[in-house]
Amino acid sequence: MTQKPCLRPASLRGRQAHTVTEKILCGSVAILWFCGATAQPAEASIIGGIQKVIAGVLQPPLSTLVGTFSGPPILGTLLGAVNGTFRGVGLVAGGALELAMGGVAVAKAAAPFFLPFLL
Repeated sequence: MTQKPCLRPASLRGRQAHTVTEKILCGSVAILWFCGATAQPAEASIIGGIQKVIAGVLQPPLSTLVGTFSGPPILGTLLGAVNGTFRGVGLVAGGALELAMGGVAVAKAAAPFFLPFLL
């Protein structure tokens, strides 16, 4: 009797191939679960506010480059800069308000724990 050659890599011989993938998947889900990857609404609005502020700061140079490469030579650059400035101001203002609302929600939830120490 001849034995068939094993076509699996040496690291998977004697085991089923899908068990390694299942271990990696289960480990990733466990890490995300224990680290709190599911943000609460208050923390989510704070993260969203930070993202909007960063996007607003980067919007003018990005829109200027887009206008330069997609529009007429000088007019495209100017219109891109104006468009990016207005969008950037709107994103920064919206992000700041979202940060403030998220901060109020976090402060409201944390106030009962800090008030006894302040009195």
